[in-house]
Amino acid sequence: MLSERQFSHLQEMDISLWRQRKVKEQAQGLTINQQELVNDATFTDILIALSLSQSEINIADNSIDLGLFNWVFHQQQEITFEQSTLRTPLIDELKQSASLKKQLWQCLWQHNLCQ
Repeated sequence: MLSERQFSHLQEMDISLWRQRKVKEQAQGLTINQQELVNDATFTDILIALSLSQSEINIADNSIDLGLFNWVFHQQQEITFEQSTLRTPLIDELKQSASLKKQLWQCLWQHNLCQ
């Protein structure tokens, strides 16, 4: 089910029908501790930048469905956005590295994901 925000974005892009793509390598993502994640200030800041609330996202064992794209944590020290999937190190690793935080914000802005 789409949120009003997601539906609005799709209408702006002249997309009348939308079906979520399956994320390749989803099974290879690191397991997410949902309770720790939703209470993390860095994660909350990222959601704010994406104009999302916690009620608009779905957290699974190894990925976060943000509506128009998915977020998967991996062990590499790099941040990528391909095939509607953002891949980053775990939030704790992002918080400890200024260069990873910089890469994350640049990636989000480069792909017009932030409002």
